Amino acid sequence: MTTGTTTKTTKKFDANISRVLNIVINSIYTNRDIFLRELISNASDACDKLKYLSTKDQSLIGEGHNFKIEIKCSSETDKEKFITIKDHGIGMDEKDIVENLGTIASSGTSKFAQMIKEGGEASSLIGQFGVGFYSAFMISSLVSVKTKKAGSQDVFLWVSNGTSEYTIEKIADNNFTTGTEITLYLKPEDGEKYTDKFAIERIIKTYSNHIQYPIEFEHEKDMIKTINNAKAIWLRDRKDITEEEYKEFYRQSATMADEPFFIIHNKVEGALEYSNLLFIPSKKPFDLYAPDRKASVKLYANRVFITENSTEILPEYLRFVKGVVDSPDLPLNISRETFQKNEQINKIRSSLIKKIFTELKRKQEADVDKYAKFWENFSNVIKEGLCDYASDKEQIMDICLFHTTKSGDNYVTMDEYIAHMKPEQQYIYYITGEDHKDLANNPQLEAFKKQDIEVLLLTDAVDDFWVNVVIDSKGKDLKSITSKDVKADESFEQNEETHKDLTELFKAVLGGKIKDVKTTDKLVDSPACLSTEHGAMTIRMEKYLFEQKQLPKMSAKILELNPHHPLVVSIFNRYVAAGKPTIHAHENGELHFHGDETEQQNTTNFTQKDLDLISIIYDLACLTGGDFVPAPNDFAKRVMGMLG
Repeated sequence: MTTGTTTKTTKKFDANISRVLNIVINSIYTNRDIFLRELISNASDACDKLKYLSTKDQSLIGEGHNFKIEIKCSSETDKEKFITIKDHGIGMDEKDIVENLGTIASSGTSKFAQMIKEGGEASSLIGQFGVGFYSAFMISSLVSVKTKKAGSQDVFLWVSNGTSEYTIEKIADNNFTTGTEITLYLKPEDGEKYTDKFAIERIIKTYSNHIQYPIEFEHEKDMIKTINNAKAIWLRDRKDITEEEYKEFYRQSATMADEPFFIIHNKVEGALEYSNLLFIPSKKPFDLYAPDRKASVKLYANRVFITENSTEILPEYLRFVKGVVDSPDLPLNISRETFQKNEQINKIRSSLIKKIFTELKRKQEADVDKYAKFWENFSNVIKEGLCDYASDKEQIMDICLFHTTKSGDNYVTMDEYIAHMKPEQQYIYYITGEDHKDLANNPQLEAFKKQDIEVLLLTDAVDDFWVNVVIDSKGKDLKSITSKDVKADESFEQNEETHKDLTELFKAVLGGKIKDVKTTDKLVDSPACLSTEHGAMTIRMEKYLFEQKQLPKMSAKILELNPHHPLVVSIFNRYVAAGKPTIHAHENGELHFHGDETEQQNTTNFTQKDLDLISIIYDLACLTGGDFVPAPNDFAKRVMGMLG
């Protein structure tokens, strides 16, 4: 019984909460029942937290503490219709209330609002963006939250009508037990439905039947009925679980709105015993690349929640995997600090990784088109594992798909690429870029296409990193076609001495813009391209690091010339006809050439335009190679000068 109150404080919702509430209250929902799913899910989480903390501090719970969720609603005779959800979990103090009910991460709010704007179904997105509590305002004109944190004697009351503010007060209620009680005062149009016992039972069985704590529903005075089976779904036999139950547990536990790509549910017995229920999503979570995002698998020790988001259960490159792992062999006092030293955890981790990759390989072989959709969502993340020195790179490579110069819009596996290799081909060739269709037209591929050599087209951001870690695959070395020593024809002998005057001319004109000038057999229809030293970072990777201010400047590249290209040949012929005049740079940066009087008479064959043409050839090589054009305005002036 409440015996008194203290001063009531009124606070404003932060701007992000106001945005969410506006969406929740004013949007039209196809499924309003989800409010109960979300509140029961939050209640279950609160019980999980207290159950775990009590293994370290038994004083947080009294003798015979009953972890359960209680639901009751108003009777037919009550004028004011309400529904109450009470848990016996961790509870909240005043600070927790403000943090949990008064604020929310702005990034999540923005993306939630954007997805609703783009036509997403709000009722299926609420849980995904961590705003489940606010779904209560869909059906309520007023919501009150009474809560008492474990280990504290203070009881707080939070009240809001879902507009712009809420109140908090510390109340004296000697009978209130640890946990949180949420009361929803229903809108007139929802009062009848959500106080009907059959409707409540149906919603609980549909969405929350898997909850491991008893959900007790008081449908008449002193008539209490346990609605759910109160057994964790991951501990049940697979044959007793319907597809819809699996899907609903996935949506609730993973806060995802899609259907899983596939499910891994099994129990391991023997020297180490554990059960796992893992879900591989079919769509990409909105926060997949958030800086603080880790793995999303919850760990239980004999049904006692231990932790989630731990990279010790699954590595970060599998952070899209959702689900639960439960082992009776784990000590309840295991902590994040002791995870790495726990041999049982290491064995579970190794086994789970193997299961996931085995199943992914099966899916790839069974239906490559369906698998390709999954791959497009998660390739960037999975290939992070190729950068991890501790990972099994061949295991990861086995499930990778690649666009190539011969695959078009389809994909090939690494095994298929190797099977296509020409007998004399020594390397797995690749090139990195932004888009596989655009990359397929890169000048550096010209001779490889002519020689009928397939090249991998790598377009994920992570590709520029893992190629520096994975030196070979399936016994074949990987090699970037942008490396200076790569030849499309392995039997081709490079003779730089033959074209020495040509390369020296370009060096003289370009000066410090380039590291070196060489001739190449890689080009057929293009005059020049950029290359790097073998083993050096790719141009795209260097550009990325420079833009992130992790490099002070871009390095000078090697310019590779096609000595047979008509434009290169004509420039060089005019240069020779002019008597190979010496190139000089003036202080203003302009280039001029000088020779004796006889040579000056022949300079009509070699003019300032030829110097500009050489600079344009270099600038175009930068453009097609993905590098910065050193002086865009000068480049534009030179091009306009040619057109004039």
